[in-house]
Formats: sequence, C-alpha cells, structure tokens
Amino acid sequence: MVLHTPTVVAENFCWVEGPLWVDRLDGLLVSDVKANTIFLLRPPVSEGGAWTREVFLRPSGTSNPHPPGEEHGANGLSLDADGRLLLCSHGERGVFVLDEERWTRRPLVTRVRGRRLNSPNDVTVCPASGAAYLTDPPFGLDDTFDDPRRETDVCGIYRVDAATGAVTLASDALHAPNGIAFSPDGRTAYATNSKPPHGRYVAFDVGADGTFGPPRTLLDTPDATYETGMPDGLAVASDGTVVGGGPGGVYVFSPEGEFQERVDVEPLASNVAFGRGGRSLFVTAGERVVRFEVD
Repeated sequence: MVLHTPTVVAENFCWVEGPLWVDRLDGLLVSDVKANTIFLLRPPVSEGGAWTREVFLRPSGTSNPHPPGEEHGANGLSLDADGRLLLCSHGERGVFVLDEERWTRRPLVTRVRGRRLNSPNDVTVCPASGAAYLTDPPFGLDDTFDDPRRETDVCGIYRVDAATGAVTLASDALHAPNGIAFSPDGRTAYATNSKPPHGRYVAFDVGADGTFGPPRTLLDTPDATYETGMPDGLAVASDGTVVGGGPGGVYVFSPEGEFQERVDVEPLASNVAFGRGGRSLFVTAGERVVRFEVD
C-alpha cells in the first residue's frame, strides 16, 4: 500500500473523530466530539473544487445541558449489516442506532449486567457474524478513570449479537481499549490500547462464540502520551492491510500484522477510514480532516 501526500479536506473543527465513508451519501461523516455535531463532508463536483460541509446530526451525542464531560458528542461511527448508522455517544454513555430520517435514535446498548457503560468510544461490525463490537474506555467522563459516575471497573470490548441483541464481554484484556476493526474474514480483531505507558496495537483471534483470545502485540508505543498522541482508531483495507492513527501519524501493518511504516500526520492523527472504493484514506487530525490517495 502506498499513501501519497495528504491534502486537507476540511478544517476548523473543535475536535474531530470517527470518520466513516457512506456510499449512499457519497460523502464522509465525521464526529466533532466537543461540538456535539456530526458533519457530512462531500467531495468537490469539479476538479480543483472544494469539499463541502453540512450538519448531518446535531446534537449528536446528548441533549443534556449538563453532560458528563467536555467531549459529550458522538465519537465512533459505523454501519450495521442493514446499512443503519451506529454511533457511540459519550454524553449518553451508549451506542445508538439512527433511523433513516435521523429523527429518532434507539439504544443498541447502554448497560451491561445492569450497570452503565463508561463512554463507548468506537464501534464496528464483524463481517463474519454481523455482531457489533464496541470499546468502552472512560474518556468521555470528566475525571476519566477516576470519575465517580463510573459503574464498572472494566474497560471492556463488548459484543452485541446481531440476532438477539444479547451483550457479552468479548475481552477485558486492555487497560483502555480505543479503536477496533476486523480482518476481511472476521477471524481476527484488531484494537488499540490508549492508556500510558501501555499504548499499543494488538490483534485477537476471534472464537466461535465471538469472544476474543489473548491479545498479541503488533507494536508497543511505551513513550506515547496523551499530549503526543496515543494509538487510536483503526481501519482495514480490502486486502487485509491494517492502518491506525497514533503518535505522530498513521501506522501501517501488513495483513499478517507486521509493522511496515509510519506516515507523518500533524498535529495528532486520531481516527482513520477508507473510502471512495478504497482509493482514499481519511484521517482525523485534531481540528482537521486530511485525505491520502491510496495505491
């Protein structure tokens, strides 16, 4: 995989994450977590033109006037097997399904065993089973790991069964699971851990029951801090190449999980998403979104 010189798609956000390319919209959805808004970015209609930006959903995370944290909007975005939008809400501390008209949201999961989730960060759907998987660190809460509103000591990766909606713990092996993605065959899950000094990119074997085996470290980043950037969002290309945002840029791994290179992105590369038939890689980086052409 070759990533060409990045270009700026849009900028002047508060703090943008959660990129998701949606073919039927012919555009990229991004979550401005601090602005409590999801924006739709559309490509220019003519060569040399500018990308357009419009509000897709506001509020995106919560209508609560006193939300539990500065980052109270939606974060991670994904599509379920039926093409409906799934969004992680920091403010409402759950994952929600958005209807086609964007008028109503229904909760996919807000509690596990009667206890509220921390603040779901990322969500994706396993291509083999159709089950949704979410990560649940406490970054959307004011005092994060020490916030008194936490109802569980676990920062888990959870599985939501596509047929029954049953929620089970897939793994509790990471201190602060953040990004999550699957190999094209659904047999391998990839995740990031985002708590210093344990920053790392990992892979899991996916069991027949949907739970994860022990994590295998693909790359450690022991010197990473929240100021310099932590391992964050993940995306997997159709050929199995894994790409992740992280300290200093975008990290590229082979389909076998071998680290290949880091491509610099400033100021902080957080989340990544492929789009436009896999020809583009979109990266959220602080207050802006950049795009790499992909060969």
